Amino acid sequence: MEIVSTNYDGGDVTQKSQGLWIVDNQIAVRSDEPGFPNLRPQKPRKTVSMLYRDVDSLRIFVCRNDAGNYLIAPGPVQSRQGADIHEVHRGQPPRPAGATITILAMSWGPQILKREESFAWVYACHLTGTKVMFSNEKFGRGDPWHGIVKSGVIFYTIDGNDEVKQLAGQEGTEVGF
Repeated sequence: MEIVSTNYDGGDVTQKSQGLWIVDNQIAVRSDEPGFPNLRPQKPRKTVSMLYRDVDSLRIFVCRNDAGNYLIAPGPVQSRQGADIHEVHRGQPPRPAGATITILAMSWGPQILKREESFAWVYACHLTGTKVMFSNEKFGRGDPWHGIVKSGVIFYTIDGNDEVKQLAGQEGTEVGF
């Protein structure tokens, strides 16, 4: 088990999560007290989005900051109450011609994004040099967390480099690749 990339409330906390959460070839996610800097102390609701490798597959795990604690062991993907886990398939949905990035996974608030329209829109932003606007209209089907300012994260790689990068932002912000 390997933590590849972790985002908490729009901030990259990969190194910190690797030091805190790897326990005997398992990942112990503590969403109640994650041990990360509090980027928005005035906002009590936050999300943890983590990309991790299990034997031969890449997976994304997403939960709210108050969803409890999770022990992720090697093996099949198992649903957990209050959390979302999904196996990542490189290149799905299809990457458009001319793109120099590969989107591995995306999350918006407490959910994993799987909508092809959202992937296509982010790829279009990359191809045209347009900033990505983090909003319910572009990432959600409605508001997945009504009344809460959400953060979103796009996990991706750049051609010729396997290092996973993050593009993240708070709801209502624009960020460029």
